[in-house]
Amino acid sequence: MKILAVDDDPLLLELLEATLAGAGYENVTLANSPREALEILQESLVPFKCILLDIQMPEMDGIELCSRIRRMQHYQTTPILMVTAMTERSFVERAFTAGANDYISKPFDPFELATRLRLAEESLQQHRMVAEKVFALQHLKREYERKSRFSPETAIHIEDVSGVVEQVELENHLLQLSRSEQYQTAAIAFRIDEFDGLYSRSKPSELFLTLTDVAECLADQFKRTSFLMAYAGSGTFVCLVNRNWPGLGGDVVRFAQYAVDELGLENEDGTPCKVTLSMGKVQQKQMFFGGNPTSIIYEAIDSVRGTASGKLAGRRPPSGLAAAM
Repeated sequence: MKILAVDDDPLLLELLEATLAGAGYENVTLANSPREALEILQESLVPFKCILLDIQMPEMDGIELCSRIRRMQHYQTTPILMVTAMTERSFVERAFTAGANDYISKPFDPFELATRLRLAEESLQQHRMVAEKVFALQHLKREYERKSRFSPETAIHIEDVSGVVEQVELENHLLQLSRSEQYQTAAIAFRIDEFDGLYSRSKPSELFLTLTDVAECLADQFKRTSFLMAYAGSGTFVCLVNRNWPGLGGDVVRFAQYAVDELGLENEDGTPCKVTLSMGKVQQKQMFFGGNPTSIIYEAIDSVRGTASGKLAGRRPPSGLAAAM
């Protein structure tokens, strides 16, 4: 272990060097002043693994030296041991506040010094292991994000939200209804206006969580009626509900927007994540309809993606919808 020992007393430095050598630490560099120590640290191509500092030294005390060392890039976590006769509580507290890891009183016991160095060495090894694990986890996370990225138009499945299914299941459900039940069914779609920006700056996992939050807020507006909803890609959600449900109208998107705002969504960097919901026109079949019953799903999606009329004029939830729902 590469060690730097700093003290203005040459005799103590010699004693430290001999004690360290006896404990098996022979790679020791000595400095008789804080300024010399800083020069050695700055010029060393291989960082020191442990630093021993005296507190009471001329020009700059060991506490200030410790603070300066901690500001150096390669020594923010290096074990620093104070070896000093200054045992007053105020000095000890200042030393630890400056970044010291341990404190050894003069005159020091060789066995105690060797023991503290062993502990410092073990701490270094543990820190290295943790750093390696963190690096490995970060690498795995980056790989997961890379492999899990989906195209913006992908109709991914939003999990664990009651009433939310995959789009193909939504279509199959509509096809299985009787003709009269299909007539009684309406489709309505919602879209996140800022989706393109969200997609470009968000990691897949982060975007998935945002979509899930929005799905929960939308699904909550339909909880007092029978419905099915799916995510259709490109920030769009489409919902099937009874055409006679009194909640079909602008109030449903206003309440959903209010619920989203209440979440206080944030980006990964802590900045606010703006999500504004638009709603398309309600789509439903005429009494004597022909063609594919699932066309109302795509008509609802096209409506919300091609209109600006569904954007909110205000943020406060209206009164009266709760009773209708």
